[in-house]
Amino acid sequence: MATTDTAQPDEFATAPRASPESFRPIAPAFGMAVPVPVLAAPMAVASAPELLGAERLAAPPSGPVMPPGPPLLPPAAPPVPSTSAPAASHAPLDFAALLSAPADPGGAASAAAGPIVFGGGSDETPEDGAELARSTVAERIGLILAILIAPLGLILGIVSAVGSASRRGWVVGIVKATIAIGAVLTVVLAIGGTFAYNLYQQQQRHDAIAAESAAFCATLAADPGMYQAPTFGWPAVASSIPDTLAAMQAFEDRWVELEKVSPAGIKAEVAKVAAAAKQIIDSVTVARTVDAASNIAVMKPVASASGVPAWHSEYCG
Repeated sequence: MATTDTAQPDEFATAPRASPESFRPIAPAFGMAVPVPVLAAPMAVASAPELLGAERLAAPPSGPVMPPGPPLLPPAAPPVPSTSAPAASHAPLDFAALLSAPADPGGAASAAAGPIVFGGGSDETPEDGAELARSTVAERIGLILAILIAPLGLILGIVSAVGSASRRGWVVGIVKATIAIGAVLTVVLAIGGTFAYNLYQQQQRHDAIAAESAAFCATLAADPGMYQAPTFGWPAVASSIPDTLAAMQAFEDRWVELEKVSPAGIKAEVAKVAAAAKQIIDSVTVARTVDAASNIAVMKPVASASGVPAWHSEYCG
């Protein structure tokens, strides 16, 4: 049986065919040339109703078809010239491994983010900082010396402060306390030392004068009336003028002898007492009369101004 071909309208028969020469490369953004067909004329789209069904679904795509090819990758960056080391080979990054990798507490990032302590490197750990802040044996000894021997502790504190600033970048509290305590106690010690030295010098002078007054004190000890107020033992009027003059002359002789053994500090005053006695003796010798009240009036002010009793009390005790 002969088969009768039914004429079917071929809408694609009139569509222009793409020739191999009509393909031209299109450079994508990533730098790879991919051949894309270029049609000479737009493809006619069938508008017959029968193509709207299954036949239309089976029809080839109307747009250009990308031929299979390697996956599009971004172009590799040009190598950066290096003077210190050859360029490392490029390898794909494994982001999952990077995210799951534990953080390195001692890495470069930690060192860069860590605190910088003057006097040490930036790679010091917190333990290193705590070790730096801890006082040394020499610094503790300096504090003890500042309390016991202030000047020596002050010197050691200053030396420790210089060393602490060089080693740590700051001065620790114990060194500051050493300097403060040493300075205060050094000032107190200086004041106290000056006062004590003055007392020592005074005592030395006192002892020297006392030693010089040994003969003076011995003479007064033999006749205690010589330093008794108000007239140092000036004799009373005797029964006769010659006896009175003899007693007056004995008084003068004792004070002349006392002047000879008196220390420099009291010698002049002792001489005044002897001179006053001679004045009275000369007056009685000429007048041949004795005025007891007048004689006492002459001797009393000289005796009170002499300072003999005070000297005896100070250096003869």
